[in-house]
Amino acid sequence: MDEETLDIREYANVLLARWWILAVGPVVAVLVTIGISLATPAMVQEGPEYQASTNILMGGSVSLSKYPDLVKSRPVLEETIRDLGLAMPVAELRGKLSVSSVDSQMVRIQVTDSDPATAARLADGVAQSYIGYLDKLREPQLAAAREELALRMAALDTGGSTGAIEIALAALASNATTAVILAPAEILQEPAISIGPYGHSARNAALAALLGIIIAGVLIFLLEYIENPLRSPAQMERQFGLRNLGSVPKWRKSRGVSSSALERLNSETGFSQSVGQVAASLDFTATASQSRTLAIISPSPGDGRSSLVTCLGVALSNHWRQVILIDSDFCHPSLHQHFHLDNSLGLSDLLSNPELELADVIQTTNYPRLQVITSGTVLDNPANLISCPRMKWLLERVKESAELILIDTAPFLDIADSTLLASQVDGVVLGLNASQTRQNPMAATLANLLPANQNILGFIWNQRASGAFGQISPRLKGSRTGPEAGSPVTPGPSASPALESHELEPALSPRS
Repeated sequence: MDEETLDIREYANVLLARWWILAVGPVVAVLVTIGISLATPAMVQEGPEYQASTNILMGGSVSLSKYPDLVKSRPVLEETIRDLGLAMPVAELRGKLSVSSVDSQMVRIQVTDSDPATAARLADGVAQSYIGYLDKLREPQLAAAREELALRMAALDTGGSTGAIEIALAALASNATTAVILAPAEILQEPAISIGPYGHSARNAALAALLGIIIAGVLIFLLEYIENPLRSPAQMERQFGLRNLGSVPKWRKSRGVSSSALERLNSETGFSQSVGQVAASLDFTATASQSRTLAIISPSPGDGRSSLVTCLGVALSNHWRQVILIDSDFCHPSLHQHFHLDNSLGLSDLLSNPELELADVIQTTNYPRLQVITSGTVLDNPANLISCPRMKWLLERVKESAELILIDTAPFLDIADSTLLASQVDGVVLGLNASQTRQNPMAATLANLLPANQNILGFIWNQRASGAFGQISPRLKGSRTGPEAGSPVTPGPSASPALESHELEPALSPRS
């Protein structure tokens, strides 16, 4: 039952992620339907139509199977128009007529018109004209029969038998075809509405909207199949078997304040609590697995990894943990920008220059118990630095100075540095962008990551997009200004990680 509920929620997440397609689909379908209706102006809504029916009984012994065809003949219709004084062409009257042969002795005439009285009048008029036309057709035959009868009677006077008279009478009767209207025309049914494209506009619009919703739904799931995204932490847990360490939420933008994540961390309770919960979950998991050096890895650029490392570092330091952040993304370093630190000496310089010591490159921040090693000078081949022996030496040294070390890495699928670094740290944490992480890149990341480090502590579901944390300014109320970018940082005792008693300020406060 839980699995079914989870699946339904995931389907709902798919629809909500592309809600605009679901909204636009029915609107487009309705507009197309209206356009088709407007493009066919000849088909307009007609008024109510009535049918009147007249039955004619045909008498005589001659086969009358072809007589119904005569009802729509021009002579009959012209006679009807003339007798009734109608102002309509023959073609219009013919279009209103429907003639059928009920059996060998009956012809049914039906007339359709918007006025029931006119329909009945036309039905009776056509029937009368039809009977008159039949009489005109039979007149020569009747004349011939009368002449034959007269001859028979003359023969009888000259000695003919009575049998000859009987034969003459039978011949006359066979040619005397009669047609009789059984009853005046009557309305066969209740008014029927003949509707063109405008008549059922509401119904057509509703059907078009429903069809638009169906097509939009199919399109959404087709795009979902093509893009193959990860929609929820539950899907990530179930599909890849990784632990969810928590989610970094979005924040409201309606307030007229800076978009800096650390300012939000200090001012917005909901956001700070969520980040604090993620930091606590990460701390507990790292302690349980005895992992102190953690590489924060994301599959692709723009996952908000550096900003995530920054916020976690501050939150962990406010949890009374001594934390060091290391920027190993040599292509696109950003930790020095977040904290406004000097990047003239950093990780690349320490690894490439044996004369430098840890104290030469580590820098303090405006937050207690939080220090940063920036990326340093950009070199041509940073992968060689990550795999050099001094990297292992550095990781052992920082363990002596801090309880947790978070390392910001390059995008895993783009650069080999992250794979080399993952093989040297105690554990790995995945930072995933909720809006752009795809299943295939995630599977490729794990396939390449597991051979380097089996200790994947879990993932953090980052609901902020690339760069959404903004540039973090240290100039918060009550804080002292840290070193500006480009200004030298004096190494020495100030960079010492010793935890002094006077540094134990309240949580979520920069160093004063």
